[in-house]
Amino acid sequence: MKNTNLFMISVISFTLLASCENKTSKTIIPQQDDTTEVVDMHNSQISVDWPGSYFGVVPCASCPGIETMITLNEDETYEKTEVYKESDLEPFIEKGKILWTNNGNEIHLGESLYKVGENMLIMLDADGNEISGELEKNYILNKTQLQSALPINEGIELMEYQGSDNMKYQIIFNNNNSPATAVVSSKNLEMELTQKEAWAKGAEYVSQEASLLMKENVGEFKMGNKTIKLSEVK
Repeated sequence: MKNTNLFMISVISFTLLASCENKTSKTIIPQQDDTTEVVDMHNSQISVDWPGSYFGVVPCASCPGIETMITLNEDETYEKTEVYKESDLEPFIEKGKILWTNNGNEIHLGESLYKVGENMLIMLDADGNEISGELEKNYILNKTQLQSALPINEGIELMEYQGSDNMKYQIIFNNNNSPATAVVSSKNLEMELTQKEAWAKGAEYVSQEASLLMKENVGEFKMGNKTIKLSEVK
């Protein structure tokens, strides 16, 4: 009888122990994720209206400057066109995918790196720094209201000017039209004028609202009672 009782006690103890072990083996300990990435909601990729076209004349060692037009598309593709002024070199056209840096403030376009700002792209050096010096402003490409890439045809030229009102102006001169035309573009402005008269180093363009007088690398743009002096950005 004692042996039977001992046997029953042993069976019950073993059953309870096995039950406790099974419950312990099914316990799940939540794992903390220490790799949560914090997204900066104030970087250029998120907070800047970056899609559009940007134009500037970048310094060049072997020519007066490189006319550069970069168009950034909403699908994060780009087209970059470079024209070497007063050169026989063919225009360079590059297309590809926009690659954002980890901080979301710069983009890789092929082998070039640009800082994305409000209505501007700033060309950076090989180390990712802004270029300083007398020509530092020439490494800034300003957003243009012209939503097309730089027109690459004989007789068509896109130029950039600094206005006396501290605004940047882009002008497309199209000598293929008959008569020739000039499209003046700036912030909140895009206007086409028709050539009225031309001479060796200049021309006059007019529309119902404005007139444009060009002499070599300077100009005078009149609209209403406002007169703006234009100087070519080199």
